[in-house]
Amino acid sequence: MTTIAEARDRLIADTPVLTAFGDSIADAIRSATNKLSVSCKVSARVKDPASFVGKCLRKSYPDPWTDVTDKVGVRVTVENIADIARIETVVAEHPALEVVERQDKTQELWEQRKIGYLGLHLQVKGLSSDSVGMACEIQVRTAAQNLWSEMDHKLVYKPSHEPDSDTKRALHRLAALMEIFDEEVNRRMSQIVAAPGYAVEPLIDACVRHFFMFSASEFDRSLSRFVLIELGAALPDSADLPAYVERLSVFVSKHKDKLQRIYTRYETVKEAPSLLIHQPESILIFERLDSASMLFEEEWPETLPMYEYDALKAIWGT
Repeated sequence: MTTIAEARDRLIADTPVLTAFGDSIADAIRSATNKLSVSCKVSARVKDPASFVGKCLRKSYPDPWTDVTDKVGVRVTVENIADIARIETVVAEHPALEVVERQDKTQELWEQRKIGYLGLHLQVKGLSSDSVGMACEIQVRTAAQNLWSEMDHKLVYKPSHEPDSDTKRALHRLAALMEIFDEEVNRRMSQIVAAPGYAVEPLIDACVRHFFMFSASEFDRSLSRFVLIELGAALPDSADLPAYVERLSVFVSKHKDKLQRIYTRYETVKEAPSLLIHQPESILIFERLDSASMLFEEEWPETLPMYEYDALKAIWGT
């Protein structure tokens, strides 16, 4: 058992360790979501001492240090409501964390017809040697849910009195609009993902991230789009895109030194044997040449010059 003053002092003393714990969780989520091509914003914080004391006083906790479980908090804001489940899987599969409580705040609030935070809350505890006994609350929300939660925190959570009935009805309508917005975004995203050529833009983004590790050359994104669309038969469909992006990362990591030599050699050569060596999609072409050269040659489209294929094949050395 601890008093509020003792718990506050311990929070201040432990802030560096708690900050490192929160940052490690945030970094792990960022790494996993990058591999899955899930667009999100991740932040971590340690509860401010004043906020900590205020919560203890409002809740009348018998053991403030143990009972306040959000001393460390991580917030994940996703673009698509469907990605909330993917973030939950990332957290559940983290080897150094155990999910001890799950709260679907959105579902709970609608069932109870209450006003409050929306999104998914996961209470986790550390399992590694340097985080045993530490707790963290992970909040996963869409941008709309996050906006609502911030408004709710100011309008409902903090005041000392209940809002009147008219205000409650207005807030319920606003919350309903947030849900409609997220559902519509999810529906439209599903339509976009199903559209032909969807996989091209994320593939370009993945190639660019790797390309700029080795080269500072300016490139033509419209050319990248044209090349990858023409290479359509040799590319993964949208359902397989996350796995291929990860495969591309593994390829780059494995051949980092070789890729560095190639791009360093041709970066300042204007009359290079291949125009595409100055383009980020060359990373993908090298991966295809390395893993499935014969099949890739068969799938090389007539709309792209065969000498480009031959030149890149010679550069790669297959």
